Amino acid sequence: MIVSKECYERGCACYDDRVDKDGVMISEVDINDMKALYDLDKGTHFKLAPTDVVSVPPASNEFHFSGVYKFLGLDGMYSRCLDEAGNLHHFAAWTNVIPWNE
Repeated sequence: MIVSKECYERGCACYDDRVDKDGVMISEVDINDMKALYDLDKGTHFKLAPTDVVSVPPASNEFHFSGVYKFLGLDGMYSRCLDEAGNLHHFAAWTNVIPWNE
C-alpha cells in the first residue's frame, strides 16, 4: 500500500492505493504489527493503523491518526480510549491498531 507523503507525515487518513507521485510504502512489518482493538489488553497504548478506515459513533470527538491512545475496554461495539490529553474516544471494536510502547 502506498500512502501520500504529505498524509503520512501529517498522520491523516487520506491515503489512496493509486498514489503515483512521491509516496511512502507501508511495509509488511507494519501490517504484521497490527491487531484488532478488541484483541488488546486493558491499559495498552496504541496508534491507529494508517491502512484502516476508523469508525466512530455520531458526534464523536475529533481524533488524530498520529496520536497515541490508551485502551480502557469495550462498551458494546465501540471501545473506550483516552488520548494523551485525557479526552475520551470511542473507536469501533474491530479497528486495526498498532500496539505502542512509550
